[in-house]
Amino acid sequence: MIRQARPEDRFDIAKLVYIVWDDMELELVKHLPKDMVLDAIEKSCVDATYRTFISIF
Repeated sequence: MIRQARPEDRFDIAKLVYIVWDDMELELVKHLPKDMVLDAIEKSCVDATYRTFISIF
């Protein structure tokens, strides 16, 4: 079953996005530390109104 993402899901979302980006061999993933990329993805899920933003309303 697919459900709406919640803020606490951001860690799992970040890990999955990182796996995809790593398989795509993106320059971002090649040149930056993994923890820095994961942190940026996690923050984009909750701190900004981007496409991947998780709304609590």
